[in-house]
Amino acid sequence: MMLTAIAVIIAAKVVHSVAHRNHYRSWMTGVAIAIPWISGVCTYLLPTIATTRVMRGRCVKFGVWANHTLKQVRLSREQNI
Repeated sequence: MMLTAIAVIIAAKVVHSVAHRNHYRSWMTGVAIAIPWISGVCTYLLPTIATTRVMRGRCVKFGVWANHTLKQVRLSREQNI
């Protein structure tokens, strides 16, 4: 995702050079790089940390859920992917 954002910025710079020169700001590249990182942390890393436990000597990702509804949401997301 991050490489895609950089590729889009470079393509816009080449194809729409006047618009890029007039409207581009350097902070936009930082935002385009930060958004995939933040999204990845929020959608994968935090749930993994919260639900990983050691069970019978094995580390089980997504093994412990706070309630049954959260587990059903997780299972429904896996079936749609």
